[in-house]
Amino acid sequence: MLLDPASLLILVGGTLFAFTVSTTLGLGGGVLMLPPMLMVYDTPTAIAMIAPLMLVNAVGKIWVFRRDLDLGLALWLGLLSWPLALIAGFSVDQVDARYLKGGIVMLIGLMLGIEHGLGRKIQVTWRGLQIWGAATGILAGLTGVSGPTLALALKGHGVEGRAFVAVVATVVLGLQVLRLPAYVASGLLPESQVPMLVTLGAVAMTAIALGRRVQRHLSVARWRSALDVLLFGVAVWLSADVLGLISR
Repeated sequence: MLLDPASLLILVGGTLFAFTVSTTLGLGGGVLMLPPMLMVYDTPTAIAMIAPLMLVNAVGKIWVFRRDLDLGLALWLGLLSWPLALIAGFSVDQVDARYLKGGIVMLIGLMLGIEHGLGRKIQVTWRGLQIWGAATGILAGLTGVSGPTLALALKGHGVEGRAFVAVVATVVLGLQVLRLPAYVASGLLPESQVPMLVTLGAVAMTAIALGRRVQRHLSVARWRSALDVLLFGVAVWLSADVLGLISR
């Protein structure tokens, strides 16, 4: 599939921005990639196209933050989330696109509501992590978005900073590895998309180095506040798209 220069610029710029933010804070890449992908591809294809990019970015982040990784915690979260992501991935092209986008909007609303509306932190036990992991797997397979539920689970479990980034990256890696076969089998990732995925994958890897620089020099607290604003913006954009207010 040959893209016009404007579409290519949208995808490259969106990938660089999304995965720079993702490297800095540990999440946000999948959600922030949705608008640029949806401006070029239909909804199921856009969701599928994000998976290889998240896989490449996750591998890079695991290597960078490997000394901070709690592998046992990551495996515990992946115990249910990974196989459920595979199962849900086979259904993404059978679900109405409006429901997929609406589900992502509700996910963002849930995350922002819990973080800013409760006035207190939620507490997540080891058993609770399994519940959050199962929800993450189903939602990741259907929508490509795993950040909100992972963030709530790990923050509620007391995981922060570099350890947070490392665990999220490991869980996300497993999610993509198991989502990809489902998307390929469903015809959402044909061979014709390989050149584009290689190009965007290289951009996603470049974003890791940029994100590390940002992480060293800017306040993470400010970036988190900025991320909340960006997530809210994505939710508004998706809502407008569902209502047919965005023409492409």
